[in-house]
Amino acid sequence: MDFWQFLDKYRFYIGGFLIVVILIGGIFLAILHLQAQNQKQMIKVENAFQTEIENLKSDSGGQVAGVTTVSDKININEASLEELDKLPGIGPAYAQKIIDYREQNDGFKNVEDLEKIKGIGSKTMEKLHDLVTVGE
Repeated sequence: MDFWQFLDKYRFYIGGFLIVVILIGGIFLAILHLQAQNQKQMIKVENAFQTEIENLKSDSGGQVAGVTTVSDKININEASLEELDKLPGIGPAYAQKIIDYREQNDGFKNVEDLEKIKGIGSKTMEKLHDLVTVGE
């Protein structure tokens, strides 16, 4: 049996085999394409996530999920209401109480004096201790 007779006799098998090979190759290429697209999407998500973290850090005075990145401590004897408001556990009402206390008592002598303000307890002090100063 020569080559052409072989092809003629087994043409359906050969054709089927070639179709299967082409399909498997196409599926393989499609999977590679999807993986590349998925990787690009993950990079976009990671970049967006990093941008959002940076925005949160700048909006919250450098603290996100308990991680402090503030390089300078806030002087509670000189800080504005807006600066105090950015501290964790301190909202506008407590920021105003801090300002009122320092005006009535000639400033804070030490950071622990914050606990003399009603509503600021030990848990809030734990969050604030490394973020504030009295201008030492």
